[in-house]
Amino acid sequence: KVLKGSGGVIWACKNYDGDVQSDIVAQGFGSLGLMTSVLMCPDGKTIEAEAAHGTVTRHYREYQKVL
Repeated sequence: KVLKGSGGVIWACKNYDGDVQSDIVAQGFGSLGLMTSVLMCPDGKTIEAEAAHGTVTRHYREYQKVL
């Protein structure tokens, strides 16, 4: 039902489950481009987020080249 739905759903997964489910999301929607990964500390104040399709890694590798 989630993949056939019209949206409006947040699907929260732990790391391994997210890795497995991302393939299903990509098949259902054709791309991981709209998916993000978010890590939130228990205090709820510290959050790290990144795109699931490698954008952050690519930019970081470019940054490393100039060091």
